Amino acid sequence: MPAFTKSPPSGDLIRFNLSPDGGGELHLAFVVGTWKQLEEFLHAVFDQGTLRHRVALARRIETLVLDGWGPCLLSRVSAVISGALTAKVDAAARVIQTLAIKNDDDPLEGTSRAEYDSRANQILEEALNLWEYYCTTTHQIQQVCVHLDRCVAVEKAPFDSQQQQQQPQGLQGLCDKLLSGAFTGHDATLQQLTAALLHVTETERRQKKDPNPKHRSLTLMYIHLNRYFDLLEPSLIAASRQSFRAASEKLLGAPGTPESGEPPVGAPLSAYLSFAASALLRERRRLELTLHGASESLLMGIMQEELVRRHRETLANPAAIQLYLKLGDKENLQILYELFAVAEELPLLKKNALAAVRSQGELLLNTLKSASLNSGGKRFIADLLEMKQTHEAVFVDAFAANQDFLLGLKEAWESFLMAEGPVVTAIARLLSRHIDSIIRKAGAGQKSAPGDPPEGLPDEDPEVQIEKVIGLFALIAGKETFEQFYRLDLSRRLLLHGLANEDLEKTLVRRLRDECGPQYTSKIEAMIADIKLSETLMEKMKTDPVSGNALAAVGCSLHARVCAKGMWPAFGGVCAATLILSPPFSTLQEIFFEYYGRSASGRKLQMVPSMSTCEVTARISPPTKAAGASEGMPVDGSSSSAFAASQPSSSSRTSYILFTSQLQALCLLAFNAHHSLSLASLRNATGLTDEELMDELSGLCTASQTNILHKDIRDGEHVYSVNFNFYSPLKRIKVLQAKSQASPQEGEASGEPPPDADLTHQIDAGIVRILKRVSSMRHQELFGALAEALKRPVDAATLKKRLESLIDRDYIARDAADSQAYRYVA
Repeated sequence: MPAFTKSPPSGDLIRFNLSPDGGGELHLAFVVGTWKQLEEFLHAVFDQGTLRHRVALARRIETLVLDGWGPCLLSRVSAVISGALTAKVDAAARVIQTLAIKNDDDPLEGTSRAEYDSRANQILEEALNLWEYYCTTTHQIQQVCVHLDRCVAVEKAPFDSQQQQQQPQGLQGLCDKLLSGAFTGHDATLQQLTAALLHVTETERRQKKDPNPKHRSLTLMYIHLNRYFDLLEPSLIAASRQSFRAASEKLLGAPGTPESGEPPVGAPLSAYLSFAASALLRERRRLELTLHGASESLLMGIMQEELVRRHRETLANPAAIQLYLKLGDKENLQILYELFAVAEELPLLKKNALAAVRSQGELLLNTLKSASLNSGGKRFIADLLEMKQTHEAVFVDAFAANQDFLLGLKEAWESFLMAEGPVVTAIARLLSRHIDSIIRKAGAGQKSAPGDPPEGLPDEDPEVQIEKVIGLFALIAGKETFEQFYRLDLSRRLLLHGLANEDLEKTLVRRLRDECGPQYTSKIEAMIADIKLSETLMEKMKTDPVSGNALAAVGCSLHARVCAKGMWPAFGGVCAATLILSPPFSTLQEIFFEYYGRSASGRKLQMVPSMSTCEVTARISPPTKAAGASEGMPVDGSSSSAFAASQPSSSSRTSYILFTSQLQALCLLAFNAHHSLSLASLRNATGLTDEELMDELSGLCTASQTNILHKDIRDGEHVYSVNFNFYSPLKRIKVLQAKSQASPQEGEASGEPPPDADLTHQIDAGIVRILKRVSSMRHQELFGALAEALKRPVDAATLKKRLESLIDRDYIARDAADSQAYRYVA
């Protein structure tokens, strides 16, 4: 560390070698005269008087040094400097002793805090004046005695201690020795000075002030006195340890003590993190502005120990991190990360942060377990996506996108999402519903089916929402279960609304294919292809002379969709063979069957009435009230009603267009002949069972907005009649369909998994767990190990299918050395 800020003389003074009379030797008068001038100069320097003839004196000193008078001259200069410095140090010591303070944070008895602080500052001011005086005088001496410094003093300042190798040498080193000698016997003064410096430093820390740059001069003084490493530094490190320990325990409590209680979370912990971060910054500035660079490791070491390592379990407790994650508090988590990074404790922070992620995820899963699929699950996927987005943002921004942390985050999510079978199935079901709602909302005027849409869909670009969903899909365990549920929702979407948003459907299929391979989406792509082929088929049918004329004669429009069996989910519901189709349904079916038989010979068609929909025009004339009848009395007048499938609507105010299922339309058409029908009559007219009829008619007589029919019980039999008082401000009304008509079956209505869904998840998880424990395993060995792990036999075809699925999803891979063996992909 340099002693001065000013540069020493450059040495480009003019060399002026006097040549005395005689044989090259100097006259004694010249030597005596030079010393007298030098002595007067030194006294003027120490008395801070006027300095004259410095250049001429420097030339004379150079001549003496070149003639061999250097050692003698140096001895005399040393004596003068030593005397002057001793006098100055003694005076400063007397002042410092009169301002005596204690080497702790308690003021002297009878001394106020303000007076105590004032004394400490006065001591430092006195020391600073002494150091400034020393620097100024020695600098002036070196400017004149530059040749004495170069030729002689450099050989007179050896250093014995390795820690003092950075001490200046030459004439400056000699002056430092003389200053150190002047402090001989003044150890108490140095102790007082050290105590004052520590007190002021502690005051700065307590008041959260930046260090005073002037204190760097005091550090330089200790270095030049050879007392920095054996006096100032040890005292400063000990005081800093005590200070930071007391401050941390005041905010957090002593670690490991019973009275410390529960670890602080929320505001108390945030206050400590703010304190620790600001303390680190101020101490780094202290190192830059006031201390020797060699002290950095010691001071930073005790700060890391006292502020972080001693309290690492408290600072990184999962409950606190979980709270910060829930709030998305990046600021405090970033401070926590930086503190643990400085203290080299990141593995502990990573461990607890991932534990907090798993805990928060399990809490959200518990809400799903304790709630029904339709009520508690409406916001589940939205909440899960929001939590995932928050976690990813925190781990990128607060944890500096640390790859170990990001990889751990992915594993933590996979861990808590790999729950027991029913929960995995529920997640897959709700995720499929969420995607269905996104696509329906993005369609032109399409809305989700009643009861299905999850709440809280954000107003974002649909493709952005799909990307977020795919990110979550990549982490769930029940991918095969999701595929079956997704095909159920897709079939309902395509059959009821067609390709309302083809681009979005294809985007989703492409992302699923990228994630799981082409085999995963083969049936989904086939379903979309069937709808597009059906649209082409219907366009050709309308232009066909025979079929087109037949449709025109019926007066109803027809939109049929042909679904390839095996690619679509199995459709349950009403058996088409027992259903009685009345005109115009029977006529439309015959026309389509005839055209399809001509255009695609050799293929057999089977109608699915449970998935068919219809537009019915209803014209209801209100009854004519008998004269004198009061409100609520039976009406004794005339009335009329007419229901027609896809007929042009009347301009009357009592004309409505009803959107119903085909089975509901069949029931309504039966009321054209009779305004009141019993359940048995409807059964004979439609071929539906009593249970099926009650399900279909429930939407027509119980819903307040669509109560077109009245339901009564007469002589123990259900009787349905037309509600001639029906009125709605809407002219186009969607009738609530029966649950059995809402979508394909296979447990969709109740949210139950498709067949073997739970076993599929268990097989996948079992294979992954087994291969994680071994480097590789052959097929037959894996077959036996899996059966033993699941405590039940596993079908060979099912095992093969699950292995291929895991290979496509990059969970496992075939062993390169043995095609019959498998290994886990880390």
